[in-house]
Amino acid sequence: MAHSVFLGLAWQTTSSGLAVLAGNGTATYHLGGPIFASATAVANEATTNYAYFDFNAGSVATVPANTLAHDLDSLLVRVNLTLSSATSSGTTQVNLGYTARGAAGFTAGVNLYSAATTTASNDIDLYARIVRTSAGHQIVYSVGVFTGGAQQGTQKAATTLDETAALAIAVGIKDGSSNAARVTVNHGEVFYVPAP
Repeated sequence: MAHSVFLGLAWQTTSSGLAVLAGNGTATYHLGGPIFASATAVANEATTNYAYFDFNAGSVATVPANTLAHDLDSLLVRVNLTLSSATSSGTTQVNLGYTARGAAGFTAGVNLYSAATTTASNDIDLYARIVRTSAGHQIVYSVGVFTGGAQQGTQKAATTLDETAALAIAVGIKDGSSNAARVTVNHGEVFYVPAP
């Protein structure tokens, strides 16, 4: 266990992440913050194939093993999309824990957000949160908020990801009606939020 002091705070490196020593030094507070952020825009193709946005500036993003080490630890995901003026449906998924991805979409993992929309000429902010409730069990909440305040894709679901493993995370987008760049991912962020 390593210790260091910075600006009067005592830091402790543990097997479950960076922590701040509290009280008389026998308790710790875990620190939250951004894990990934990218503003490298990605647009879908005019096919039924998926295109992918990675939160790690174009490289595959993987949430480190044991990030959700404690009950009520969570990940907060935010993605901003632009929808074109086309009236066809565009599909967007945010997947955590996938084992493969390709033209047909994600293999395995859990979709933190999944929705198709026909709303045209809009920006949409997607918010998803996955909260560990006990070892190997989580709850997912998500919603998409359009320009003007309309909401889509709200969900609450239980899942059973293995949080002791590293978990890949990405956004998949597609359009099946030959409309190029129906959906463009502008930027996205993944935050770790420790249990209180």
